[in-house]
Amino acid sequence: MSRWPWPRVGHLAVTALAMWGLKHHYATANVDELGWILKPVARLSELASGARFEWEPGEGYLSRERFFVIAKPCAGLNFMLAALAMLGSLLSQRAISWRASARLTVASVGVCYAATVIANTIRIVVALWLAAHPFTTAFWTAARVHRLEGIVVYFGVLLALHVAIGHFSKTDDATQVGRLPQSTALPLAAYYLVTVVIPLANGSGDTGRAFLEHMSVVVLGPLTLVGLLCLLRHAWQKLERGDVTRRATRDMSA
Repeated sequence: MSRWPWPRVGHLAVTALAMWGLKHHYATANVDELGWILKPVARLSELASGARFEWEPGEGYLSRERFFVIAKPCAGLNFMLAALAMLGSLLSQRAISWRASARLTVASVGVCYAATVIANTIRIVVALWLAAHPFTTAFWTAARVHRLEGIVVYFGVLLALHVAIGHFSKTDDATQVGRLPQSTALPLAAYYLVTVVIPLANGSGDTGRAFLEHMSVVVLGPLTLVGLLCLLRHAWQKLERGDVTRRATRDMSA
């Protein structure tokens, strides 16, 4: 009889508990209680964009000259939940003992926190640039552009995090890194878990036009990004093969 991999089960259970704790904390916290994530984002955004952010109690970090506020929705906790789910699954293969499980759990939380700060900073810097260079049409309203930007940034950073962790960790999933679309399966699953499954399970859905439009963009946006990455990778590989063929032909004729 095979022995249950209890350290791995424990690692996954603690990861799920950490996700629940973060979700509950965000749901009940006000902006003053989210400084642990908003403050480093504001400081990095200042460095990257040149905008100055000042703390306003009850509001968040305000840039008066840019008319921009880093408020509670900018905390990016959904991204951190998706990152935790992805890393918890990816690294659970290495939880071969309780000590290893504990180390992996602590490392996962630290890496996900850093990745969340980076993702939020990128999103805010891009949002500031878009605000200074508005691109709007009758269809592409500011709200739709902002939502699409969030999907591209958050899912893009999630993919980058998966590639980085897969590259440096010796897991079965690491063999898929660099192979599209196989390597996107876990990031997609984690992203949809947080942005689609959990909200619907909590009863957040309705049949209104705005909600259905939001969900369709959330579902199709990452798939479109994956499709574009596959096309770019295919084009790059075709160029590389053509370059190798040209060099071989040139060497034969020399």
